[in-house]
Amino acid sequence: MNRQSLLGIVQGHAGLTVDPQETAVHVRVDRDDLSILFTVPYDVPEMYFEGQQKSTGKKIEDWLDYYGDEAESDFEADLRRFLNALQDCPLRVGADGRRIQYFRETWQHFFG
Repeated sequence: MNRQSLLGIVQGHAGLTVDPQETAVHVRVDRDDLSILFTVPYDVPEMYFEGQQKSTGKKIEDWLDYYGDEAESDFEADLRRFLNALQDCPLRVGADGRRIQYFRETWQHFFG
């Protein structure tokens, strides 16, 4: 997704800090017991996710990339879902300690 289209999707979410860089956009959220950095490169259907639990210092990282005929539409749908979750949903480190989860009717995880 090109820079202009990507910025059009990520900007305007309350509680999220959007920081456009040269090759990617960084989206940050700092709430509950978590600090989260979500990095989305321009022109490549990939996302990177870094989280840190403030109380323990535990770091969690993951990524997601897309292939095939539906890559662009799947990427955009997931991006919108993740941004909305970062903005609106309760967040926690999952019981396995390897994933950050958000609550929307049930606990769900980013990636993985």
